[in-house]
Amino acid sequence: MSKQIPLKEEYVDQLLNLDKAKKNLTEELGKIGLQELLIEKRRDKAESYLDQITNEEARLSKVLNEEYGPGALDLNNKVFIPKE
Repeated sequence: MSKQIPLKEEYVDQLLNLDKAKKNLTEELGKIGLQELLIEKRRDKAESYLDQITNEEARLSKVLNEEYGPGALDLNNKVFIPKE
């Protein structure tokens, strides 16, 4: 067996600090990955909700067009303005 040479304490401390820093970084990257997954789920839900809103808007537009004909809405005054 070859001769073992003790490391200086300052090097041991630096190596332990680097090891701890790498472990902390790995943990932080894991947390970031989890947050990215949660954000992706939220985005999927928001996109689904956007689809619902868009479908409801199209449905209501068709109903209003059938009832009032072509034109525009003024929601501030709560009136329909027929197209001339």
